[in-house]
Amino acid sequence: MAFSFPAFQRSGRRVAVILPPVSLLTVTLLTVLVLLAGLAPAAAESAGGFPPIGLRLGTDIWPPYEDETEDGEVVGLSSQIIRAVLADMAVPVAGIKTYPWARGLHLLERGRIDGLFSGIRTAERAQRFLYPTEALVRSFWVVVVRRADAARFPFTTWDDLRRGHLGVVRGYSYGAAFDAFLETHPNLQRADDLTQNLRKLDGGRVDYVVADLMHGRHLIHQLGLDGRLVIAGPRHIAPTHYYVFFSPATVTRDFVDRFNAALGRFKATPRYRALVEAAAGPGALAR
Repeated sequence: MAFSFPAFQRSGRRVAVILPPVSLLTVTLLTVLVLLAGLAPAAAESAGGFPPIGLRLGTDIWPPYEDETEDGEVVGLSSQIIRAVLADMAVPVAGIKTYPWARGLHLLERGRIDGLFSGIRTAERAQRFLYPTEALVRSFWVVVVRRADAARFPFTTWDDLRRGHLGVVRGYSYGAAFDAFLETHPNLQRADDLTQNLRKLDGGRVDYVVADLMHGRHLIHQLGLDGRLVIAGPRHIAPTHYYVFFSPATVTRDFVDRFNAALGRFKATPRYRALVEAAAGPGALAR
């Protein structure tokens, strides 16, 4: 196909350029190229392996790990840890927003946000997202009982939990072994969240409640139940680890590896210990 240079026509003091005809195929190809450029991972635009505007992070409301002030600022233990590590790496944060957890997972998968916290690591999620090997924080699944009935409903082994009605949160995983145990429990009651379960426990409708150590302590205090509900211990059900994980559409594996190393270094500092103990109490790291 032969091409000719465009002709020039003078009209007064203006010069009009007459372009050669453009085929429909050419227009279609140009449109596809533009669309593909727009869909390219944002990480490719930055030598650091993350979007050049900085990381867009998402989380939910789950104090004391993450919470939101009336002014819309995201606060909490996990957000403090992440901000500190990224500051040490000189990585900018474009923003942190709160979403319902399922919505956050949807946005992360599509690259609309770059990272999501705080969540557990599952085999299914590890196929879809990029995880560091270092967790933000370790906590424990513990058992909460009424102080007045602590002797009547003790907790030294899992089998003790068969003595009464046990409250858990619908959709939660407490670890593979304990999840299997729950399937055999004769008096299991599921609620939509821990707040419902703690109120049921206080009202005598269940006798044991499984809770995350830090989240449970926070809610017991928030609900004004400090003197009435206690964590049965020192035994716990199982440890649990919470992570920030990243979208492979916008963040590179190399960046996640560098974040992992920086997080590991931060966890060895007094700054990290101070943050965790402020949220969970002295000795929380040694439980």
